Amino acid sequence: MIGLEVFARLVTSRVGLVAVAILALLIFYEGVPAGPLRLIPGIQWVIPEGRVAAAERAAREGYVRQAELAAAQARLGEVERQLAAGRKALDSYADLLAESQAREALANTLAEAEIARYEQQLASSGRSCRLDQSDIDWLRK
Repeated sequence: MIGLEVFARLVTSRVGLVAVAILALLIFYEGVPAGPLRLIPGIQWVIPEGRVAAAERAAREGYVRQAELAAAQARLGEVERQLAAGRKALDSYADLLAESQAREALANTLAEAEIARYEQQLASSGRSCRLDQSDIDWLRK
């Protein structure tokens, strides 16, 4: 196995010290390249993520948060729209119920007035038939 010192001498003699420094700064700034070097297990522990990659990851996370916020706001808007539509329908049905109850009360009043008029007509001609509560109970059984 080649020692680190021997490897450093070999690299500097072949490539040059300036090229090694540039490569080291590039790896520090850009991080580990996405190519085959990233496939080495544990390389992220040796060579940390570069500034550009960290900024890209942070921007992507911010975009994800922004997209999640927009989706949540859209869901909230849809729920509020459905709630408003439900309230409007409920108010409409309440108005219809009030109108129906008013018509029913008027019909009952008219029917009672018609019954009273008919009973008065029967009483004036001497043909009235008065039933008491016991008679009505007997008829119901």
